[in-house]
Amino acid sequence: MPVGVLGIIPRQGIFQAQAPNPPYRARSLSVAQQRIWFDFLAIVDGASWGGAVTLLGYGQVSDGWLITLLCGVAAVNAPQRALLMRSYALLLFAMWLPIAVYDVRHWEQLGAMPMLLGTTLCFAVLLFHVRKVNLALCSNIRLRIENEQLSEQLKISLVEVRQQAATDPLTGCGNRRAGEAALARALDVHRHHHTPVSIITMDLDFFKQINDTHGHAVGDAVLQQFVKRVTGLLRSNDILARIGGEEFMVVLQGATLEAATATAERLRAAIAATPLVKKLSAPSTISLGVAAATHSSTVEQIMVEADEALYIAKRTGRDRVCARPRRATA
Repeated sequence: MPVGVLGIIPRQGIFQAQAPNPPYRARSLSVAQQRIWFDFLAIVDGASWGGAVTLLGYGQVSDGWLITLLCGVAAVNAPQRALLMRSYALLLFAMWLPIAVYDVRHWEQLGAMPMLLGTTLCFAVLLFHVRKVNLALCSNIRLRIENEQLSEQLKISLVEVRQQAATDPLTGCGNRRAGEAALARALDVHRHHHTPVSIITMDLDFFKQINDTHGHAVGDAVLQQFVKRVTGLLRSNDILARIGGEEFMVVLQGATLEAATATAERLRAAIAATPLVKKLSAPSTISLGVAAATHSSTVEQIMVEADEALYIAKRTGRDRVCARPRRATA
């Protein structure tokens, strides 16, 4: 059956606008026009066969063969038009009508009664069974479409769930899981292609005082504005993740320790330049720790080293960058 007929299901409404390529007409035909076109072809087809039988005439031998021929033609068209019930019904009616008219006008002719009764019974049985097939096919197609739609919705939902699972809901940047996953990928590239990898850990100084003095709403706004400001200074392939309350991490693929330290200093200066929110009378400051990976680095090791560097920055006065290269292993 041509693919195009899948869009033509009268009274079913399944493929309202899914007729991809009509086999007999230009692609610009609408679904309604295609229905009319197929109905017209069915009528012409059926009338041609019915008219041909009446022209051949009936006889003691030929009437049986003619009934067999018509039933065969109707049966051959059944699977091709199983989804086009109206078209198939019109084909049978157009095939039966010339025979009925001829038989009524030549009632006394030998073979008229068997021909009329035989074709009527055969066409009725075919129409009944093809209708059952049509209902089953339409039901299966509808179920398949619903399953595909459900599958697509599940895929979209799965993507959304994955994004939510890897996103910090407050700031919109990655969460700890996303940051560690990005670092693991960067270390894998580093081991295979010797591309340098560094990370920066950042902690907002005296953030608890901001929450205690101005409230958690202001604290949340500070975190959100902090992420916006930092994101604007990072490269497109740098990954920013929130790994704690006011602690963040940046994964810098392709950055040496020196380059990462320079980036950290730019971030420190940018945060210290102006207040993150208007309610703060003084600019916020951050402390930063920088660590670089070696061939044997793991996610846990490099994060521990960056945290140690961050702790040194906190302990030695805050609002500063402390870099700690990877310790050599024995």
